[in-house]
Amino acid sequence: LTKHIDRVYKAEIEQRSAELSALQARVKPHFLYNTLEVIRMRAVAQGAHDVAEMIYSLAMLFKVLVQQKADHTLRDELEYCRLYLELFRIRYKDKFAYEIDCEPAIARVKVVRMLLQPVIENYIVHGIRTEASDNRIRIWARQEGERIRIGAEDNGAGMTAERAAEVRS
Repeated sequence: LTKHIDRVYKAEIEQRSAELSALQARVKPHFLYNTLEVIRMRAVAQGAHDVAEMIYSLAMLFKVLVQQKADHTLRDELEYCRLYLELFRIRYKDKFAYEIDCEPAIARVKVVRMLLQPVIENYIVHGIRTEASDNRIRIWARQEGERIRIGAEDNGAGMTAERAAEVRS
């Protein structure tokens, strides 16, 4: 009986500890959102509207990343891409534009999180021509028969044929 009571007591302590950890995990993102909002409002008060927009996009990106949704849809992924690209549109002002095009019929299809982020980041890091004023990227998704095709097109710096072959291998 003493062993049983001891096990139940320890199990209750472990459960309370797990509940506390879960609560702390929720509080940390909430604290970050609130802090970012305070910084954003300071930027607005000082007339730095572009900074405020960037902080808002960053906060929303963070919210998407920490969200524990069971189903991540193409619509969710493209919204994440939009928020990410919006940061760079603001950063590069009139030198960068983006377009996201998705057939409505496939927007609810489940996809892997962060599916497109590496492609977009690759363009941002390696493709943007900072001296040019016409940088653009287009993300698209469409249904082709039984498949869904997702693509990215840009007018970035590009790479040599040799480098492309090296990357493919």
